Amino acid sequence: MGKAWKILLISGIFIVIVGASITVSSVKKLDSIEPHWVLENETQGELIIEDLDGMGDIGFTIYVVGNFSDTNQNGKYDFCENTNVTATHSGNVAENFGEKSVSPGEKNLFYIELFDKQNDCDVIEKRTDLSEFFEQSPDGTEVIKLGRACLICQEGVTNITSNQSIWVVYDDPGLLAAQGPGFMLFIGIVTNVCGVCFFLVAIILLIVSLANKNQPEVIYQQIAPPNQLIDSSQVNIDENSQFTDPNQTIEKQHDDYILPDSNADSDSGLGGLRPPEGGL
Repeated sequence: MGKAWKILLISGIFIVIVGASITVSSVKKLDSIEPHWVLENETQGELIIEDLDGMGDIGFTIYVVGNFSDTNQNGKYDFCENTNVTATHSGNVAENFGEKSVSPGEKNLFYIELFDKQNDCDVIEKRTDLSEFFEQSPDGTEVIKLGRACLICQEGVTNITSNQSIWVVYDDPGLLAAQGPGFMLFIGIVTNVCGVCFFLVAIILLIVSLANKNQPEVIYQQIAPPNQLIDSSQVNIDENSQFTDPNQTIEKQHDDYILPDSNADSDSGLGGLRPPEGGL
């Protein structure tokens, strides 16, 4: 455990560095992808849908010049309600990706989409900073997203007309260009998560190691059972020691008893024996 946390800590730091490098590089590549403008400052255009995978394309994003104002106070943004766009397509259109497609005929395939959701030009009072919804076109014009056209259109030609000048972006080439950096961004995030996990496990092992190191050492000593006999041959007693061998003590006490004297008093109750001088 002493070396394990060090190995995990170094590995975790290395993995996080690699993951962070991949993440930063991927984000820079994603930010560098430019919109694929196919129409600029025009009121009409015929745009080609390629649909390389046969599943239907994302379609087109349409921008106009304007600002987020409501001069007539009717709850609708002026630039939105004053612009009329029509989009028709010569090919088929599917309800959902991968599903059966049908011919749209003369159906208008344009829909308003402000703030990344479909609505009817409604003013959103809670929003104060709307600068993120402006886009800079290649000719230097600052435009606002109005809506989208031809969602899930398959191969064919899209005809877009408007009563105001519009700028149009073909979304699919940009999405295709973002697939590689997007996948690498995912790899970078996963790598960072793995590195953080290694780092956390290393910290836990370090704490456990320090806790075990600070605990007092416990020494276990085997104690002989109380009824176990002592082998006198294993007892080393110094001559000057105050301790004596219990077997020798018993023998000495036995020798201190002397045979009875024939003239001794037999009424002493000792059975003809007398204790040594000094008593027991």
